[in-house]
Formats: sequence, structure tokens, C-alpha cells
Amino acid sequence: MVVCFLCKNNYDSFGAFKAHLTLFHDASEYRTLVCSEENCNRNFQLFNSFRRHLLTHTNKAHISSSPADKDAESHTRDSEQVTATFNENLVSDVEPTLELRPEVSPVNTLQSVFETSVSTLIASLYANHNLPRNVVDIFFEGLRDCVSDSLLIAITNTLENLARNGEIPSSCVETVIKSITPLLKSPWEKFGSEYKRLQHFEKTNTFIRPRQVVIGQRLETVKENNVSRLIPITCEQSFISLRTVLKNFFSLKGILVETLNFIKSLQNNSLKSNSAIENFIQGSYWQSVMQRHKNKIVMPLFLYFDDYETGNVLGSRAGQHKLGAVYISLPCLPAYRSSSLKNIFLFLLFHSADRVTFGNKVIFRCVIDELNYLADAGIEFAVPGFTGTVYFELGLILGDNLGIHSICGFIESFSANFPCRICKTRKDVMKNQCVEDTSLLRNDINYQSDLLVGNPSETGIKEKCIWLELNNFSLFDQIAVDWMHDVLEGVAKYIMCLVIKKLTREYDTFSVDLLNQRLESFSYGPDNRNKPCSLSSEHINNGNIKLSSSEMLTFIRYLSLLVGEFVPEGNEFWKLYIQLRIIIDIMSSTAFAKGTEELLQTHITNLNTLYLSLSNDTLKPKFHHLLHYHTGLKKFGPLIHFWSMRFEAKHRLSKIAARASMNRRNITLSLAIKEQLKLNEIFLSGQLDDVIKTGPESECNYLELQFVVSNLQLSSLQKLTKTSWATVASTYYSKDSILVYSTSPEDLVTFFKLTDIFILNSKFDVILKGYLMKTLCFNEHFYAYEVFEPEEIRFAVKLQSQLESPIPCHISIVCNKKYVTLRSPI
Repeated sequence: MVVCFLCKNNYDSFGAFKAHLTLFHDASEYRTLVCSEENCNRNFQLFNSFRRHLLTHTNKAHISSSPADKDAESHTRDSEQVTATFNENLVSDVEPTLELRPEVSPVNTLQSVFETSVSTLIASLYANHNLPRNVVDIFFEGLRDCVSDSLLIAITNTLENLARNGEIPSSCVETVIKSITPLLKSPWEKFGSEYKRLQHFEKTNTFIRPRQVVIGQRLETVKENNVSRLIPITCEQSFISLRTVLKNFFSLKGILVETLNFIKSLQNNSLKSNSAIENFIQGSYWQSVMQRHKNKIVMPLFLYFDDYETGNVLGSRAGQHKLGAVYISLPCLPAYRSSSLKNIFLFLLFHSADRVTFGNKVIFRCVIDELNYLADAGIEFAVPGFTGTVYFELGLILGDNLGIHSICGFIESFSANFPCRICKTRKDVMKNQCVEDTSLLRNDINYQSDLLVGNPSETGIKEKCIWLELNNFSLFDQIAVDWMHDVLEGVAKYIMCLVIKKLTREYDTFSVDLLNQRLESFSYGPDNRNKPCSLSSEHINNGNIKLSSSEMLTFIRYLSLLVGEFVPEGNEFWKLYIQLRIIIDIMSSTAFAKGTEELLQTHITNLNTLYLSLSNDTLKPKFHHLLHYHTGLKKFGPLIHFWSMRFEAKHRLSKIAARASMNRRNITLSLAIKEQLKLNEIFLSGQLDDVIKTGPESECNYLELQFVVSNLQLSSLQKLTKTSWATVASTYYSKDSILVYSTSPEDLVTFFKLTDIFILNSKFDVILKGYLMKTLCFNEHFYAYEVFEPEEIRFAVKLQSQLESPIPCHISIVCNKKYVTLRSPI
């Protein structure tokens, strides 16, 4: 017997061993041949020397010195041995832990491994929104011809060359070829068409096919033989089984246990008197919900609705293929998971015109039934670390004002007599209102009275809310606010236009041209992707700055550093701008202390009052919406967790897929399938992406290792590597990034500038090393911290998971002074 020193398999002849080594192990792995007989471990560079050495082992004297010395029976035995070894070792290379049972054929096992590789490739192609499904067909056919034919020819030539050189028996060549031909052909036949591919994914329970739900009929004109006639056309919408999606999602590796541990940690923090509120489940509303479910594990769901255009918004067919989408998100996921678009699930997709025609009750019936099922029956899980039933209940309905009003039965015109869904304030009172009138808040009692009136112009209610059919649904406790639309696309545009117009015209502190030059040349650091475009004087005069939400946020964040040096301190319009900055800081905070809701209410009152006095104009409806934000902050937690920004980004993926396909026939089904194929790739892999991604890693030198270990009191056994950049849950860290190191009771923040990034225990955590900067003060005029780099550099290290604010800040130089702007309030 000859023992392979790489995989420890036994072979009856040296020829079989050499064939195995040539076919199944990379050449770089056996540059040195090692004897595994009787713990000999001698090394050889040549096959002949290695063969002669094996003959010296007395218990191996029966080993043939050459394949030519074997008789016919030995040839047959070698042929069978090589064929069996070929199959067994391919399986071993791909799946080392796979144990072959006697009744399982090695050929069939190898075939399943090959099919798994092919299905993984297909899933990744289908998951790409830029690739239409017909392009995947073309690519697959070409790949099939290339791989199956070329690989078979290459293996045949290799075996024939080995047989020609006498290194393997010639009789085994034909046997091996007959064995591997079905392996190379059958997987491609199994996935030969899209129907077969999707059927395969459905059988593996990774592809959740959208279900077409008939919602009604419409008459459509059809022309045949120059004769036009009306025929009934069935209207359908695409519905995805949420129970199946959640079942598969929480069955992924470690996700359910990770989520339950996160919920438990939040609940424990809520018991502390000085704890910060950082999640929806810590808000007053969900705390009251959990009083009803003391003995159940209940997770909240966020339901988001919005319409979006799949075609050209300015084209002749604008609105014809406008779709309504319902998404589901999980606010109880850890923060590094919830921000990913992959964890926002499509629930329902339909034509917007169908909702207008057939009504909310018909459209959302399947959604309500599914949510009631999840709340009543729940989902049973049996995963490592947890066995039991988890219930899911609707937490909030999200969306912009128009979307929420349209699906909740409120009037959709914001110039109506009662345009607010939260209170019954008349529109003429709203124009000058700076404080919320609690006596006019809507509640279940006056809502029922308004329904009986049945006059939208007197009540602001168009129809009864369909969501009241949900179990335990509270209309005035489960409707969220959206500061992306109310502030960044509303209040901020009015205020910034007023501030810029007054400062450039009346005060002549700077010009629009100077502002545009600064906008173009300014370094935005981590916000460079959302760099504002140049502003138009015409748009400013008309009171409408043409900036997206993310661009507006960046513009507001850095305006003080762009032109603050030209504005005299104490300017009343600059005070209005600073007041807006304070409010945005509170709204964009990921955590806040108890009592912050009262502070927010005060600042919003000051903002509305100041705008009224400086603009000589009335307040728009979006100013009024802000008056209710302090209540939403108290009930639902940080406002940034349910704004529309991430869901708008989810729309973008469907728009990309729609443009790529260029097909609008049954567009809802096409886009729903594409979205489910993206989920299919995740479910097929069995786990979510790594939270930590890094650049090329290298070894640390001794001094760096000792500095990190001693400062963080790590074990010397923990592995530490160094990298040039790292991404933790989409937050990017690189050299020269500015981070918050610590805070003080005097509200002074200590920053440090990154110099090195280390990876702990194979991406278990990221260690950040940098030198500390001195903070002089917080400059209210520039709304930034004034810092300087001390002459005596002092280095410090910190785990990324222990940062008070994980979001990198940006440092700017204004008037020869350095200022750091917080991108995430502390």
C-alpha cells in the first residue's frame, strides 16, 4: 500500500498513487514528496527516488516498481482503483466533512456537489438587478458549452498523456472518461431552462415565488381586422408570502439568536434610570404592546408604502407604469443589520392606478390577512440556540405624507380645510401655529364621530381606514412621521432659500457665485458622495432649492463652514439656520436621553416663531407637521429609524431592474420575481454577508502588537492583523478618518485621527489606532468643534464596537483654524 501524504488515502500501486497525485492535487502542493510510511517523513524531489525509497520498507515489498510489470488482473484492479479514487477525492476536496454511506454512489455525490456549484452561480447572476433574466439564459448556454466540452477534452488529453508515458494503465482511461462524462453533462441539463432553474430553487425552499392575486377586471380596447372592440382584462397584483420570507430569514445562520439577544439587551437597558432610548421597542408605544404579550416573544414589523415610477418620469407615458410598493422591515434587528437593503423585504407590488380604481380594501386585503396570521399563529423555529414560536405584530406604518394619507383614508389634498392626520386644526390656523394644541388631537372617539359625518371637507377623512381590520391596530398610535420629506424636502428648502436670499441681497455678506465656488471646491470627506450641486439664483428667488434629500442634508451640515466666516455673529437669519441645525441633529440622532422630546418641542416652537417673524410669510403645512414630532419621538424612539431614506433606496433597485428588462408586460410580476431572486441568493448561501469587510491584511510588527495588547488588555494569544481600510456595517474607516474618542460632562468631545486599523481574531472586531486631538470649544457660529493637533502626540486605541459614535466625522480648515463637524450627534 502507498499512503498519500496530502489526503492520507491508500493505494495498491505506485502508478495509482501517482495518477491520483497528478489529477487531484495542485502541483504547488507536492513539490516535495513526503513518505508517510511508519512515521518516516523523509522528503524527496523526484518520483523515481520516492518509489525506490518505498521499496526499502519491508512491509511494502509487494509494491510494483513499474506499471509495465503488472498482469492483466492488476490492470483491471488499478483501473477500478483510479476511477473510484477520482470520484472520492473530488468530493473530499469540495466537501471535507462529507461522509459517504455505503448505499450512496460516489458518482451521485460528486454530481450533487457540481450541481450545487452551478446553482450558486445561477443564483448570483439572477440576483444582479442590472442583468435581465434573458441575458442570464444567454450566458448560461455559452458557459455550458464552454465548460462541459472544454473540460472533458482537457481531462481526456491529460489521462491519455499519462497512459502514453506509462504512468497510469491505459485501460483506466476509458473507464474514467465514461464516469466523468455524465458528471459534466447532467448538471447543465438539469438547469437547461429558466423554468427548470426556478423549479430547482423552489424545491430547495430558497426561492419564494410571488403569488398573483386577482383584484378585478377592466375593459381594454383591442383592434382585430381593423375592428376595435372592448374585452375584459384581468387585473392582478404580486404578493409575497411574508411568513415564508421571515421563516427563511430567521433560519439563516445565527440571525434569530443574534436578534433575540439584541432585544434582551435593549430591554435590560430600559430598566436603567439614565439609559438612552435607541430603538423602537424602547418607545412608550411598544412598551404598552408588550404588556399584552408578557409570555410571548413578539417582534415588531414596519410596513412602508409608496408609489414610484418605473419609466421616464418626464416621458409621454409617465404614470402609465407607476407602481405601488409595500415593504416590510424589522426594527428589532441589530443596527448593523437593519440598515442593509437586503433586510428590507418586498411584500406587495401593484399598479398605482389599480388602487385608485378598486380601492384600498381590495388591494390590501391579502396584506392584512397575512399580518393577522403572523400576530395570531406566529412562526415556529427550531434553529441552533432556540426552539419555539415567534410572533410578529405590526409596529408602524411608514411613508411620506401623501402615501400615508392615501392608504389610511385621510384626505390627500394638503390645501384642504383639515389636512393633518394627527390633529383637527384648520388650515387657516396652521398658517400661524407654533405650538401643538393638544385639545384638537384626533382620537378613536372623535374619529368615529367624523366617519358618521361623512364629509371630508369638514373632517379631513375620506373613508374608513382599512388597517383597523388588523388585530389590536391603533390608528393614532401606529402612524409614523417622516422627517426626510417634512424637513429635508420641505421646511429646510423654505428656510435655506430665505437665509441665502437675505444674506446675499440685503446683508451682502457673500454672493451666490461665491457660494457655488465654495460648494465646488470644498472637501466633504465621508459626505463626498452626497456633494450638493451648484445653486441657481432663480430657484432661490422662487423659494425652491433643487437638491435631493441627501444633498440637502450635506448642504445644511457644511454651510456654516462654507460661508460662516462672512456672516457677522448674531445675525438673525443665521440664528434661524442654526435653529434648523439643532433640530436636524436631534432628528438624526440614533439615541437620545429621556426628556429630549421636550427639548425638541421647544426648538420647533422657536423655529416656527422665528420663521414667521423673519419671512413675513405664513407657515406651510410641513411646518405644522413638526409640531407633532416630539410625541413621535417619545412613542417610537429615534426618528431616523423610520424615515423614508432607506426605502427610497430600495425603490432604486426595482427601477434599475425595470430599465434593464425594457419590458412592461406584467411589470409587477417581473420586478417581484427579480426581488425574490435576490433573496434566493441569500437563502441559498445560508447566511448573511459578513458585517466586517477589510482591505488586504498583513502581519503586525512586534511594537504595534505590544501597544495594542497592553492598551486594550488583550490576550497575547489573540490573532491581530493590520489593514489599510475596513468597513463595518457599511461604515467606512481608513487612514486620517476623524472619530469620537470620548465625551466629557462639559459637553466637550475628544477626537482622534486614525493612523492604523487592526483586525482582531479574523474579523471578530476592528481595532482603531490614532493620535488624540485637543478640543478648545464648541463654536456655535460655525456649529462645529474647534480643535488643534498638540505638539506632543499621544496615541490611543479603541475597539470599533466600543465607540460612542461609530460614524466618522469630518475636519475642515476655516480662517486657519481646524473645525470638526459631527455627522452623527452624540
